[in-house]
Amino acid sequence: MRENKNLVIEGNTFKHWGAHPTIHQTYVPQCPIAIAFSDGVLIRNNFFENSVQATNRIKVLIQESNRVTLEGNRNLPPSAIERR
Repeated sequence: MRENKNLVIEGNTFKHWGAHPTIHQTYVPQCPIAIAFSDGVLIRNNFFENSVQATNRIKVLIQESNRVTLEGNRNLPPSAIERR
C-alpha cells in the first residue's frame, strides 16, 4: 500500500538546507526532499543550492516508492539522488 499518491514538488528553491533539523534527522540528516511509500511523484523544475552547512550530500531520498519522476531540476546530479 502506498500512503501518498500523485504528489508534485515543483518550482522550489532549496537554500541553506542542512541549517535546520528535519523530522527525519536521524534517518537521513539534512535531506531537502524525502519521499517514502508513495506512488506517482513528480519532482520538477526545482533549484538545489549547494550548502556548506549540510554534512549529508543526498538532496533527494526515494524510499519504497513507485513512479517517481525527476525532470528539469537544477544542481541535482545523479550522485545526490538515493533510492532505497
